[in-house]
Amino acid sequence: MERETSSETRASHWIDQAILDVDHLHQEIVSESAANRNQEGNGSESPEMYERLDAVRETLGELTRAVAAHVLPVQCSYWVPAMEVCDKGAEIEASFDLPGVPRSSIRVRAAKQTLFVSGERPAESEAHDSVHFSDRMRGPFERAVTLPCQVDASAASALYRDGCLTVRMPKQAESVANDS
Repeated sequence: MERETSSETRASHWIDQAILDVDHLHQEIVSESAANRNQEGNGSESPEMYERLDAVRETLGELTRAVAAHVLPVQCSYWVPAMEVCDKGAEIEASFDLPGVPRSSIRVRAAKQTLFVSGERPAESEAHDSVHFSDRMRGPFERAVTLPCQVDASAASALYRDGCLTVRMPKQAESVANDS
């Protein structure tokens, strides 16, 4: 039992360090964005900056899933759902794979250029005492997604069907005009 605790501690420190590394990279990207705004004078961030930030977030999600599946004990208290964001012209659509997550536990919030989704997939009943291995992810999740443009959060809509959450957010008027 002591050995498992030691492995858990090492994994926890490893994850903490990875999160710090991602936070550091995020700060570099934000600083780069501010420098670009000052140089260009128009206040716009480059699409490459958002691509880098999204790649970092995806890498962190993959890291979390890999560590949870192979290093941590059978039960994990955190997981990251798969998702995608699509530009549909006048709106942005974000879809999240949330099978087994009760509708009542899902929380969605949009602010400026970020979408926040959280919830919890409950643990199954304790009737399965003879499980030898499981990599099913249970417990709470949280996702913050940088959107490609600012959206009108007050006009957003969400649909949860067959384990998939789809959030549609109209672009703000100036974002639609910039696409033309």
